[in-house]
Amino acid sequence: MWGEIMNKGIITKIERKFMIVKTEENNIERIKFRSQVNVGETIEFSKKDIYKGFSNISYRQIGTSVSMFIILVVVSALFLNQNTEAESIAEISYDVNPGFSIFIDEDLNVLKIETMTDTSQALLDFKYKGQPLSTVFNRLTETVIKNGYLNPEDPILIGYYPISDLAPDVFNQLVSDSNWAMGNVVLTFEITKEEYEAAQKASLTIGRYKLKNWLANHHIEITEDNDFIKNAYKVLEPYLEKVDDFYPIDHIELINDEEEVTETYTEEENEAPITDEAVIEDASDEEASEEVVDEVAEDTSAHEAALAAQQEKISTQKYVVKDAYQEYLKEKDVCQDYESKMAIEESAIESETKDLNILQKNETEYYEIIGAYEAERVDILTTLEVRDQEISVAQNEKQAAIDQTSSEQQQVKDLKSEASRISSAASSALNQQAEITKQEINDWLNYYNGLIGSQEILDVLPGAFEEEIASLNNMITIINQKSGTLSSANENFTSFINAYNSAYSLYKSRMATSNNLYDQASSLQSEIDKVISAAEATYNQVVLEINEKYDVYINRLAVIDQNIEVSKETPERLKTLIAEFKNRIKTHEDLLNELKDLYAQAINRKNNAYTFYLQQLEILNNLENEVIDE
Repeated sequence: MWGEIMNKGIITKIERKFMIVKTEENNIERIKFRSQVNVGETIEFSKKDIYKGFSNISYRQIGTSVSMFIILVVVSALFLNQNTEAESIAEISYDVNPGFSIFIDEDLNVLKIETMTDTSQALLDFKYKGQPLSTVFNRLTETVIKNGYLNPEDPILIGYYPISDLAPDVFNQLVSDSNWAMGNVVLTFEITKEEYEAAQKASLTIGRYKLKNWLANHHIEITEDNDFIKNAYKVLEPYLEKVDDFYPIDHIELINDEEEVTETYTEEENEAPITDEAVIEDASDEEASEEVVDEVAEDTSAHEAALAAQQEKISTQKYVVKDAYQEYLKEKDVCQDYESKMAIEESAIESETKDLNILQKNETEYYEIIGAYEAERVDILTTLEVRDQEISVAQNEKQAAIDQTSSEQQQVKDLKSEASRISSAASSALNQQAEITKQEINDWLNYYNGLIGSQEILDVLPGAFEEEIASLNNMITIINQKSGTLSSANENFTSFINAYNSAYSLYKSRMATSNNLYDQASSLQSEIDKVISAAEATYNQVVLEINEKYDVYINRLAVIDQNIEVSKETPERLKTLIAEFKNRIKTHEDLLNELKDLYAQAINRKNNAYTFYLQQLEILNNLENEVIDE
């Protein structure tokens, strides 16, 4: 605002609705709450930022506990297609971030649940179709708490939109069976048709859309993040009133801060000029006013201290309630674990009893039992023949895939054979020329060595022919190693050098051709190997799947063979076998009874944990009600 005086101060404390700031002049001011600031941070503020809540809000509103357990419940109705609309008569949205849109029939049974995110969908790991709405709410609340999306002090939002005139009274049903809320406070919205349609366009649950729109209409800015609903509750908490266990947000009446500021500025602009008489009169009034202010400040300070102490108790009790609920969930998991173990034992008893009944059918007719086993054995063997046929088919398919490479495999053989033939011919031709050339070189070496042996030559030409001899020896090394062509400045060697070099060049050319053929064969063989490898892998996987499919028959066949072998011995042996079955069943029954005892104890602990949780919740509610009564 033009001409507005700005002040600076350091935040010393942050409350729900205001912050305490120490100014540069060491004055203490209460200013309106701001988000995303911290204690110790220096901020700027103007006169319109001064918090006047104490003169406009009752102490009962100020004392409402910030730590109240909340479930904000929003009933939302999504725009359904014609098929769904014929069945769904109302929609309820359940928001804690994530959120859920729940469609119900006239009997308050859930038809379906729609989600806005993958996170919401992943939480629906329980049966909900056809279940009562309160049951589904109970499971949702347990699930979001267990997965860390809801703490005792956090809110959940529920709202309601009647799609059909047949829509039942959802809120009355939820209030009458409100255990699903786990003792948390429930905030509600009712949705209009226009809001319902707008929420559809915004791809939001109607509860979240209604909250967002309501805040905007009341000029309240809350950042839309994962804590949007929680932060909205913190701002609205002092103004909430309980109606039938729920807290309807539509009933809230907020103070218009803008009108406050406007009125304040109007009074300042209409002040009369200050006279000497006015100064004397104002001084007297100021002394009286200061006494009243001091008294109010003392009362306010004492009240705030009492509220702080009470809220500390509430905060401590919240942790007790949270721990109590976690203990209840732990005992509930233990009960479910025992249920699973009992189901396993009951299944084992049923299976063992079935076999025992076969053996006990008639001990004197045990051959009939053997006949039954043998008949079953024949059936299993017939079934296993099908398995062998399936494996044979897989084997044929593998071989067919390999056979398709036969022409390529023959091509590889032909390429390698041709490459070998060319290589062998090239080496043979070069070796023949090498022998001829080395013979000529040796002739020259003998010639030079003979000259060197003459004393007369050495006297005239000391060190003669050493260079030629060295060159010739080097040529022999090159020829033996096939490492290159020959060269020399001596024209006497030109003839055999040219002959060898010509043969060597032809050798290199033929070897290059041979190597190229080998490379082609290797590349083609690599492709063939891939086809064969893929065929083998497919075959092995198919055989593995076939064997897994028939494992149950193989295992059963082993049991039958063992039973036949035992039963063929004597009826006495049959009695022994029956006794063994009875012992196994007795062992399972003893373990089942032990599990049942442990299960009963776990149920008792679970019920006690839940009772303790409700007791602690009642203590918390009483503490919060004491704050409200003040």
